[in-house]
Amino acid sequence: MKREIALIPLLVFAGCSACDKSNSAGGSASNNGAAGDIFTKAISGWDQVKSFRAKMTRTGLSAGNAETSMEAMLPDKFHITTGQSEMIIIGPTTYLKLPNGDWRKITTGLDNSFGVMKKMMDDLKVSKEIKMIGSETLDGVATTVYESKTTMPLLAGPAPDPQPQTVSSKIWVGVSDGMPRKVETGSSSSPVRMTVTYTDYNANIGIEPPIN
Repeated sequence: MKREIALIPLLVFAGCSACDKSNSAGGSASNNGAAGDIFTKAISGWDQVKSFRAKMTRTGLSAGNAETSMEAMLPDKFHITTGQSEMIIIGPTTYLKLPNGDWRKITTGLDNSFGVMKKMMDDLKVSKEIKMIGSETLDGVATTVYESKTTMPLLAGPAPDPQPQTVSSKIWVGVSDGMPRKVETGSSSSPVRMTVTYTDYNANIGIEPPIN
């Protein structure tokens, strides 16, 4: 269960980080030009998001590829489905679906709100490089494609002085609405790659407790 809960920041951060890169882009407009403009728009668009659906695929895992689907009602309602589990998270309460189909209510005491996850992302002191690399149509949506590189220290490692890792990302941003549509991310320290696709922004999504 902890692993599935941990996927919430990954799914939201991926989209949020696409927006956050405008902070760096704005600081070096001479190098980024249109990139800074579109990501400034992305921040404004993301702030208006009330709900969305996301699908994450992770490759390079020792156990094989893994897929996770999520419905989100911001700031703190999530419905997560993997190949092995299903859960609903509403604020600090998690509802876990058991193999027999029953639901179990668990109060974790964790604050899974979008505001807290956004703050965690903002607290990462990292250096970013971003550039526009082209355009592409995804499921009928015209997008601009950006490539970014983020250098950050390893969170943990066996070496006494671990080398920084480089996180490379490709980000597809909708031309008409400035919203992230797809994010591909990989790290120099791991063979695992993550792809997240976003759909149904501000759709009529309902997430309610499955039991009292």
